[in-house]
Amino acid sequence: MMYFAYGTNLDFERLKKRCPSVQKIAKAFLVDYQFIFNTRGVATVVPKKDSKVYGILFEIEDSEIKNLDKYEGVPKLYAKQDKKVLLENGKTTDALLYIAIESKPGKSRERHLKIILESMIKEGFPSKYLESIKKYGL
Repeated sequence: MMYFAYGTNLDFERLKKRCPSVQKIAKAFLVDYQFIFNTRGVATVVPKKDSKVYGILFEIEDSEIKNLDKYEGVPKLYAKQDKKVLLENGKTTDALLYIAIESKPGKSRERHLKIILESMIKEGFPSKYLESIKKYGL
């Protein structure tokens, strides 16, 4: 199963603990969505024309998705959705992602912001994108 991570699951080692089969495929983008932290202080995405969310496309064994479902709090806190993501090479693919039920913007939990920013820096995401994420920690 292809899985698009954009939040704390960008941290490969954390993700591997829950899904030992995980393989990194490529950087990818969710087009016409914006990254936010919601009022619970966790990452999610919301529709926004002409925006994009940076992330990583991973491949995970189908049998391990239940581990992610549990971690993400499906169906109470997050919903699973299949969306098209754009790869760096210009191709698109379908991928699973988790979108929070609560979509009102809020302030990040400090630990979440730290994990996400460190992972984004490690992955080489653009500094302008990092700055847009940092604003949720203010």
